Amino acid sequence: MSEKIMQEVPGVVVLAEGTTASDYALKNLNKALGEAQVEFLPAEKNVKNEFVGYKYTPLVEIVAAVRPSLTKYHLTVSQFPVVDLERKTVTVYTRLVHWDSGEWMQNEIELPGELALGKGGTPVFNQQTIGGSQTYGQKYGYKAIVGIADSEEMIDSTGEKGDLPSRQTRQGATLHQTARATSTQQSSQQANQRAAAPQEQAQPQAGQCKFIPPNGLTTVIKGVQAVEAKPASEGQSARKGYVVVTFLGAHNGVSFASCFNTKYWDLLKESVGLECNFTIKEADKNNQHFINIIDVCFVDGQAYFEGKPVVEGEA
Repeated sequence: MSEKIMQEVPGVVVLAEGTTASDYALKNLNKALGEAQVEFLPAEKNVKNEFVGYKYTPLVEIVAAVRPSLTKYHLTVSQFPVVDLERKTVTVYTRLVHWDSGEWMQNEIELPGELALGKGGTPVFNQQTIGGSQTYGQKYGYKAIVGIADSEEMIDSTGEKGDLPSRQTRQGATLHQTARATSTQQSSQQANQRAAAPQEQAQPQAGQCKFIPPNGLTTVIKGVQAVEAKPASEGQSARKGYVVVTFLGAHNGVSFASCFNTKYWDLLKESVGLECNFTIKEADKNNQHFINIIDVCFVDGQAYFEGKPVVEGEA
């Protein structure tokens, strides 16, 4: 919370930089939180990061493990993400409130809203990267304020072992390093290979499938097959046309995705053998996991919007 805002809010105290509270003692809140912490359930590490091969605990599992005891002792956690479009940052405010006394404490986590997913590691600032930073901030803000230790769970301080790619400092701003596994030379080899071979013979050259929370997926397309639309008939409902995209590696045990948006079909067919970054939506039905491609963000490092390449310098 800025110094100006602090001056305009009487009765607010600063416990530490980025952490404020209703008072210093927080006698009732701390008592209730201490009692709740004893009853916290273990949160399962049930989601696997396909890129680095380790499991992590998503925010929803953490909330499920602690919310019953927080509610029992009259504690509520609220989170408020704020995006600064000029500075390209995402700040997540997390507040813990004790119902009966009105005592509260709040922390804030400011994160870069850019991810270097573009061509040559060009920083990208859009809804997807903002969402990823917001989810990351919510998770660690929540853990910090209710007192959950990180234990052996990796965060993004080293290598690529976290919910977001690791970051580097440039011109005083913190930028995410590229999440692409291939080098510029490998990308060039992929482009040459596509030009030299038919689509069905193109062989992927990049690394494994990489999931970038909350809904990004980077992988190499192995093949694209069209499924024709089917009109309704007696006893059967109509079926929309779509394409099935098979890719290198697997995400949540699935190595293919569907795309129902026709504006991406030609681009997907032309991108066999190349590394692509998608925005995806996932669902489970009839004991099966499904992945749907809802946007194509990058192909071989080139940014795309609405199925068309983005020309550098254009607004």
